[in-house]
Amino acid sequence: MSKRIVENNLSRLAIEQSFRQLKLPTMWEAFREQLKDPVYSQMTFEKRVGILLSKELQARTIKRQLRLLKLSGIRGKFSDISKMDYSKERNLDAVLVQFLAECQWITEDNPASVIVTGATGTGKTWLIEALGKCACRQGLTVQYFRMPILLELMDKARKDSKCLNFREKINKKKLLIIDDFAMGVLDDSQRSDLFSLIDERKGDGATIIASQKPLPDWYDFFGDPYHADALLDRLKNHSYTIELKGDSLREKYESKLEEKAL
Repeated sequence: MSKRIVENNLSRLAIEQSFRQLKLPTMWEAFREQLKDPVYSQMTFEKRVGILLSKELQARTIKRQLRLLKLSGIRGKFSDISKMDYSKERNLDAVLVQFLAECQWITEDNPASVIVTGATGTGKTWLIEALGKCACRQGLTVQYFRMPILLELMDKARKDSKCLNFREKINKKKLLIIDDFAMGVLDDSQRSDLFSLIDERKGDGATIIASQKPLPDWYDFFGDPYHADALLDRLKNHSYTIELKGDSLREKYESKLEEKAL
C-alpha cells in the first residue's frame, strides 16, 4: 500500500504560529531566513532541517547557560577564564587552570575540591568566579556564597528548623563556591552546620573555597581542632590547591587606568 503524502495547507502565518506554539522561536527565524536567501534552495532538505535544528539547539543552550549563571549568585561581570593573568609573580599554573576550566573534576564520579588562598587583591574572587562561569557554560548547576552570607542563611535555617532542607537545596548543586572563607570565628552551631554541609557533599558535589588565610590558620576559624582536622581532611583528600601570590591586582589595574586617563 502506497504511503499517503501529507499536504501542507498551512499559511505562512499559521506556520509561524505553529513554530511559536511548539516553542521554537529561533527555528522560525531560521526558517524565515531560508525562505529569503536563495542559497538555501540549492541545499538538500536534510541539510536545511539540520541547520534549523542546530540554531534552535544553540539558542536553547545559550539560554540555559544564562539562566544557570543568574541562579548561581555569581555577580562579577568581568571575570573570564580567557582573560586570566598568568604573570609569573602570581604563582598561577596555566595548565592547571585550563584543566579546571574543562570541569571534568566536577562531573567525575568522585568530584574534587579546589582550595584557593592568597592575600587581599591577588585575584581569588576573579579566579573562582571565572571557574564558576565555566561550569555554567557546561550546563552545570552552581551556587556562589560569600562566607558571611552563607553563615547568615544557615543561622536563619537553624532558627526556622530547616537546616536539613537548606543543606539539601545547596547540595543539589554540582558546584558550591564559598568565598572569603575562614574570616572571624565560628560559634558551635555554625561550626556544626558548616561541617555537615561539607561532609554531605563528599562524593556527590564539587566545592571551591577561597580564603585570605593559609590552611594552618583555619584552625582559629573553627575554634575546635577536631572539626578543623575533619573538614580539612575532607577537602584536601581529593583536591587541587592554588596559592596566589604577588602584588594587589586591584592596585595594578587601577594605576593602569589612571595612566590612560592622563
